[in-house]
Amino acid sequence: LADAATSGGDDDDSTGEILERQANALEACGRTQEALHAIEDAIALCSLSGDRDLVVNCERTRGRVLRRVGRHADALAAFERALEIRQRMAEQGDLEHLHTEIALIHLQCGRASLALASSERAVAASKKAGDPRAEARALFALEAACLRLGHASRAEELLGQAESLQGAGAEGRVLLRRAELALFRGKIGEARQLLDRSDLLMPRTDTERCSLGVRLQIAEGKTGQAQAAADSLVEMLDRTHASPDDRAAARALAGEAFFAAGWIARAHERWSRAFQEASAPPPRVAAALGLARTAYECGRPSLGLECLAWAREAAEGMDDPAMLAEFALAEASLCSFEGRHADALAAAERAIVFARQVGIPLAEARALIARIGIYETLGAFSRGADDATHLPKVDQPTTRASARAALVRLGRWTNVQLPPQETKYLMEQESTDFWGRLDLLAAREGLALCRHAGAGGRGAWFHLILAQHDAAHALRHTRAAFARGAEEVKWRSFAVQARLASKRGAAGEAQDWLRQAGERVAMIAPRCGPFGSQYLAHPERALLPRPGGLTQVLGNIVDE
Repeated sequence: LADAATSGGDDDDSTGEILERQANALEACGRTQEALHAIEDAIALCSLSGDRDLVVNCERTRGRVLRRVGRHADALAAFERALEIRQRMAEQGDLEHLHTEIALIHLQCGRASLALASSERAVAASKKAGDPRAEARALFALEAACLRLGHASRAEELLGQAESLQGAGAEGRVLLRRAELALFRGKIGEARQLLDRSDLLMPRTDTERCSLGVRLQIAEGKTGQAQAAADSLVEMLDRTHASPDDRAAARALAGEAFFAAGWIARAHERWSRAFQEASAPPPRVAAALGLARTAYECGRPSLGLECLAWAREAAEGMDDPAMLAEFALAEASLCSFEGRHADALAAAERAIVFARQVGIPLAEARALIARIGIYETLGAFSRGADDATHLPKVDQPTTRASARAALVRLGRWTNVQLPPQETKYLMEQESTDFWGRLDLLAAREGLALCRHAGAGGRGAWFHLILAQHDAAHALRHTRAAFARGAEEVKWRSFAVQARLASKRGAAGEAQDWLRQAGERVAMIAPRCGPFGSQYLAHPERALLPRPGGLTQVLGNIVDE
């Protein structure tokens, strides 16, 4: 093509067409800057010759190359110029493709409402043209926009339309999108079945399929597999010269996988790289939110709030309620960490509203659990109990564990009525105290779920509860809690050690443990709420064996 371009003679049209093909080949090789130079030369030649068909093709190619290098505004302008020229022509054969390209740009930038309008025009144009493959592609863009906006029922109808198209070859993609819809609704088992069926019809190297596979493994708690799959996806995209935004999205997903497994430093590394690499808002916002979460886990709320400011700046113009729910949830956690409980409550309520608006049960459950934790810190147990009754049922292991822990804690302060079969099971346990039996059941189940999910840090809370009720293994549980837990767990593990020493009659050792617990709780007093302050003023209460002493102090558990 390079040789043909240099020997093209005086025929501007043929030289322009050769340059346009050369730009496509260069883009496929990942040589995007050379592709841009070639397509600019092609457009200049075509403009001189007046061949509007070729100008439209060149503008489409320029739009694709610009999108690949992350210049989304310029890419959108190129597609819109091509659309404007085509609409003035008698032959309007590729209008459906141009509308779809514009919709995909809006989706990539998180502008779901604009994507919805463009993809609806693409569907209408493709039906008029009688092109089933173009119609299927437009329907998939429309389905993605509907799902972003929370219109799950309409998204399902659109997938049915795509499946019924003859000659579109869309069966594998339909199964993949149905799997994503099932995951969106929190139906993890159904999503796994659909994804496995799509493997028979789609290449396993398909980027969308690989990304969904990682997200599903995280939801299933298979964090080890998710880490390996996410890193493999990043390597594949690097090797195939994918766009910076695609690579950034894959790195942000890898950060999620490592964070779910408790590898905070490795998650931070991948989110940092994703934030630097991304130019489109969605991967940039996801990376900034990830960095805020790592800052929270490391006890640096000011840095976390700075990361949230980056996310807020990147999210300007987005209308993706699911992303806004994640943003509000991260803000609630960080404000709660700093003791700004009113701001934390407001952020948690926004997260609940966004999650319900889109209809994502998992996001709603996480937001409700966060608000329950804030209510507990404020001592508003009845309001927390009201939230607990509205917790949606989800399959995700760590969220199930967090929900069970929230119910256990609230049961101490409110008249929670358990189902009869669960009450019967509790009565068969070995502990003599009813709430002790409830603690034992919840802690064992929660610890098993956290182990299944690879979430060792969250499991530290359950080790702490087990230490109070499993006397034979109390020391092992407190050591595990101290080794795996955050600062808030560590001071409570010291209080448990003090209580155990007191039971053994080792008063001096008990006082030493209390002193260490007091030193640690003083460092994080704003997070501890009324119980932490109470303990700071009266550390000897940790030695009381009855509910209301240590049990009351331990009741103030913040899950995330």
